[in-house]
Amino acid sequence: MRFFLDRGSDPLGSDRFGVTALHVASALDYEDMVQFLLDREGRARTLLDQQTPLHYAAKNDAVRSIKLLLRAGAAIGCTDYKQRTPLQLAASMGCMAAWLRTAVATIQ
Repeated sequence: MRFFLDRGSDPLGSDRFGVTALHVASALDYEDMVQFLLDREGRARTLLDQQTPLHYAAKNDAVRSIKLLLRAGAAIGCTDYKQRTPLQLAASMGCMAAWLRTAVATIQ
């Protein structure tokens, strides 16, 4: 990331679908990058499916990213274009156990 930043890239920019570096880092469970982008106010929704980085982390079973996003104030009740919350999306993708452990531990 530093390579791109040193050459003028916008760490909060998105592609033509609205996917940002925070979406990708969250999905890949790249903890250091998620924190780096959150520190720069990285918040976004994709254009087509209206999914947040929390949706991406939830559907990819990215436990560390879920923790960071929730601690940073990610909206747990936000919905995508199908009106699914990150929790509902995780359940539909078979990621429920990790999501519940993470969410409960983060909220307590």
